[in-house]
Amino acid sequence: MTRASVLVDMEIFVEVAKHRSFSRAAVEIGIPISSLSRRLKRLEESIGVRLMDRTTRRITLTSYGEAFYAQAVRVVEEAQRAYDDVAADARGLRGLLKIVAHPNAWLLNSFASFISEYRSTNDLVEIQLDLSHGPIDLMGDRYDLAVMLEPPKESALIVRKMRDVENGIFAAPGYLEDWGRPHTPSDLADHHVIVSGQGSTWSLSREGETVSVAVAGPVSSNSPTLTHRLALEGHGLFASDILQVREDVESGALVQVMPAWKLETTSLYIVTTSRLLSARARSFIDFVLSQEIRPQAA
Repeated sequence: MTRASVLVDMEIFVEVAKHRSFSRAAVEIGIPISSLSRRLKRLEESIGVRLMDRTTRRITLTSYGEAFYAQAVRVVEEAQRAYDDVAADARGLRGLLKIVAHPNAWLLNSFASFISEYRSTNDLVEIQLDLSHGPIDLMGDRYDLAVMLEPPKESALIVRKMRDVENGIFAAPGYLEDWGRPHTPSDLADHHVIVSGQGSTWSLSREGETVSVAVAGPVSSNSPTLTHRLALEGHGLFASDILQVREDVESGALVQVMPAWKLETTSLYIVTTSRLLSARARSFIDFVLSQEIRPQAA
């Protein structure tokens, strides 16, 4: 078996192991399932051990397969990275960059300008940005990277913090006229708060002091957009990142209350399946992270 053939077979094995599926691996690599199965069998025969157990319902790696995968995935990714880097140097960055993100006001306000500025110097890179309200499956849906509101639980994923977004408490002037303005965390017990579900707990900090307070109200919603609208209609206080409500505050439609008491920030993370990324993915991540040192527009 030649070295080039070994590398191809390692890539096939890695894709099957990643997806736990022959059909998805065959689509990913672009070869028939029958060819994929034959090459895996030949790889196992050449090594002399069984790498995976196959049934009609599932694929599981043997102990040899787990050990081989840990090394093979690095070899395959390094080879792809070397190819991408040389190709990028020779031809410039190009190809499709698939990004998935949880909806967030800062993201929606910022990413359009990020993409425009990035493509001004990388016009051969195509970008597909999808928004997802549910769980994100980076590997299964073949995304290059994700932007998430909290770090994923999967320990195998690579997480980079992108930035922290400041949150505040806001209400419509009409609501404050009827119910008064809260000044301390304990005042929130006497107010209607628009939360997700039946109730929530806010953690508020000021000058090293942190207070946890239970909040609730007669109207709740699990939709940030609807919560925002309900607050504008005067149904109560609500928590929001400051960018989402900036125009409403400037117009007087909403008022920030208790500004000295800080809510926990919302963190945004860039998540990838590996540290060994394509040249275009690495360049885009580096570009986005570099924007974070710039001050937000007032």
